[in-house]
Amino acid sequence: MQKGRIKLVACTSTLAQGVNLPIRYLIVCSTRQGGEPIKVRDFQNLMGRAGRAGMHTEGMVIFADPSVYDSRDWQFTASVNLLSPEYSEETTSSLLDVLKPFESRSGQIVPLTWQELATLILSSEDERSRFAVEDWRMNANFGFEPKEVIKDLRLRRKILASVESYLMANRGMASYTEYRTSVEALVKSTLAYHLASAQQREGLVGQSQALPITWRQESLYLENKPYMQKLC
Repeated sequence: MQKGRIKLVACTSTLAQGVNLPIRYLIVCSTRQGGEPIKVRDFQNLMGRAGRAGMHTEGMVIFADPSVYDSRDWQFTASVNLLSPEYSEETTSSLLDVLKPFESRSGQIVPLTWQELATLILSSEDERSRFAVEDWRMNANFGFEPKEVIKDLRLRRKILASVESYLMANRGMASYTEYRTSVEALVKSTLAYHLASAQQREGLVGQSQALPITWRQESLYLENKPYMQKLC
């Protein structure tokens, strides 16, 4: 692109946000990302690709869907807001999303302790489905939908699965007790922990210690092996 051999790049927002492309025009076909409206801060990152310093004196963002302008409805307003940094969302963490309460479209909240939430998220798919249906029956007037609750639980489970995968990949040969201590220290060094309230911090540490239940069983198995006893 710098040599002018490539005139156009068609890509997803993943490439556009992650690669420092020397482009002048950013043509936006959709303001949705992963089925959800793109965040203002993410769109601002995309905009930063247009008109790179040292390459162009200015850049331009073009919305390719004329129906957004023609309708002049909420989609138009949302698109205009993407251009203004003042509408950027607050910095947060997906780890905190795991601890947030269930909230219906009408703003009603289902109160759960972090212990209850951790047990629910780490439970089986059938158990999570039963909770969603029961929650809907008990709070039918609050606008809770079983499908939305199940989707929410799956997302939280996916986040914890990613955390568990990272921790397991970096476990090394430490004993269960030593590793649990290091996991707690790691949690306390995260952005989520520093953004969290006192109650949320307790939940972050508690959930990090709820994950290694299977690790303890695995540790006992490995530490009983003769060669592992020598290493430990």
